[in-house]
Amino acid sequence: MRRGFLPAAVVVLILAALGVYWQSRQLYVVVVNASGEALKNVSVSYSGGSMLTGRLEPGEKRRERIRPTGDGDLEVVVWDKDTVRHEKMGNVYFEVGTCRGTFTVTVCEGYVIEVTSDLR
Repeated sequence: MRRGFLPAAVVVLILAALGVYWQSRQLYVVVVNASGEALKNVSVSYSGGSMLTGRLEPGEKRRERIRPTGDGDLEVVVWDKDTVRHEKMGNVYFEVGTCRGTFTVTVCEGYVIEVTSDLR
């Protein structure tokens, strides 16, 4: 019974290490509504996909893992309560597979869109 314990423990440790490594290579987008008004929708597009938040109340935020298929930038489109479209290019270049971290998209008063990142 003891002989099987050591190989099983080693397998568990290897899987845990792989999980930590895999998690460390993730990219996330957080969208924050700091505008003081409800937003109808926010779209964050990137190479290979997009994130849609749906309705965001003032002060509300959404976080989602993204899986870009190529290097690139973010494009942000905000629809206000009257369905008026506000756009901004993210100005934060990233390379798939070499960086990890979070992009934060903040929609401020007057629909000023700020995009920051803590990529490493």
